[in-house]
Amino acid sequence: MKVQVIGGVLFGALVMTGCGGDAGTATNAAKNAATNAATNAGKTAVNAVTNAATNAMPTGAVGSLPADFPKDIPVYTGATVVAGATGAMGKGASFSTADGADKVAEYYKAELPKQGWADVKSVAAGPATAITASKEKRMLSIGLTKGPDGKTVIAVGETAKP
Repeated sequence: MKVQVIGGVLFGALVMTGCGGDAGTATNAAKNAATNAATNAGKTAVNAVTNAATNAMPTGAVGSLPADFPKDIPVYTGATVVAGATGAMGKGASFSTADGADKVAEYYKAELPKQGWADVKSVAAGPATAITASKEKRMLSIGLTKGPDGKTVIAVGETAKP
């Protein structure tokens, strides 16, 4: 997907230059296209994690973690539990904190490997950040975005690997 986006951006820049547009216009068009693609990808990832954590799993209590929430998934220090749920597809929870998304992302990038999670990856796109990791036969997705109250929303979803 990234290769296709980059290829499309480069192709667009070449077309702009070849059609009489100047290099500055082509460069700005390429930057804008890349920024928009990254922002949309980040929003999609965060929305998917948020939906999985708060809507897709029907059982659980608002304001508390499920009793079977995995102990190897770190809960951000000082975060308030908004909702937690367990369902056929996995487990999830959402949290809220006054700390910024950058600080929260750094926490998870440092803590997940300590808990045995591998392939920890982070993508920041505009106002959203998506973090993924894997462990044994499980996948973890963490989405960070700003809530309507200005606090950082942390959406955590754990599922089995396909």
